[in-house]
Amino acid sequence: MAKNSYIWEKKTDQELQLWPDGSSECYLSAPFVPAKEINRISKKPLVNYPSNLAQDFLKVRGVLSAGITRHKKSYYQERSGANFHVLLYTCKGSAIISMGRDKIKVKVGDVFVAPAGCAYSVSCAKNGWDIFWFHLGNTESWKSLFNEQAHVEKSKNFSKLQQIVMLYSEEVYASELSPFMLESYASIITEYIKRDFTSNAYVPDAKNLESLLVEMRRTLNSKWSAVGAAKSLNITVKRLNSLCLEMYSETFSKILFRNRMQKAFEMLALGKYTYSEIAFETGYSDAYAFSKAFKLFYGKSPHLFLGNKNISKKDV
Repeated sequence: MAKNSYIWEKKTDQELQLWPDGSSECYLSAPFVPAKEINRISKKPLVNYPSNLAQDFLKVRGVLSAGITRHKKSYYQERSGANFHVLLYTCKGSAIISMGRDKIKVKVGDVFVAPAGCAYSVSCAKNGWDIFWFHLGNTESWKSLFNEQAHVEKSKNFSKLQQIVMLYSEEVYASELSPFMLESYASIITEYIKRDFTSNAYVPDAKNLESLLVEMRRTLNSKWSAVGAAKSLNITVKRLNSLCLEMYSETFSKILFRNRMQKAFEMLALGKYTYSEIAFETGYSDAYAFSKAFKLFYGKSPHLFLGNKNISKKDV
């Protein structure tokens, strides 16, 4: 294919990507390709990304980036030395993946796994190649799921994972997205990824932590703390935070903070609660403490964050 047939080329020390016209990508988080430039050259929106996402619900779980991509014939990619793990799930069509001397044709339901540092290349087949994909942080929790070699295997949870990815995509592009929905979908996505590569993803302490976090989300107005949570699980605070970091890349306190702010967002969006009422439901002593925490999390006061629209301000 002639060089000028590609609408975009990416060349770095670690990667080469060649995009033929017609390939498209829908990010579930911020893009790491020059989306506006690609769309300008192609004169159509080939790369889409969410514009109103205040928090990346996948990233806090160690998913650095994710998307749904449709590649056309002649798409090509080479990658080596990347400091993250790559998972490519085939939804439609096929591609040829080269790993050293080995060449494998991936088909619907297959997942290609490239652990951090592995080298591979991808050539799109004539019938195109539709995928959803994840870049996972090079953390101990993700690293423990993969061996050191790139490989292809059948996804044990393909249909369920694909369905949840599509639901996440719909929600993250909604004009009035729900943080609670995205939080739930992100949790399910990461759980299915882990189940794909292990039959027993969590040790008992971690399973107990999951149950405790479910209860925490139901009762955010209770006096939750890392000390109290550790005591209820009969583990140390250090062990609690270690588990939280492995599973969510956050300490318990940050998980609690994030969930309180997501519930606050939901209540604000409804436009029928005062700040004092939201403070009570999210575990804050008063409207001032709540507003201060909200601004710390979202970078704006509740008043400015939602544009002063349909918010009860009796106690502002």
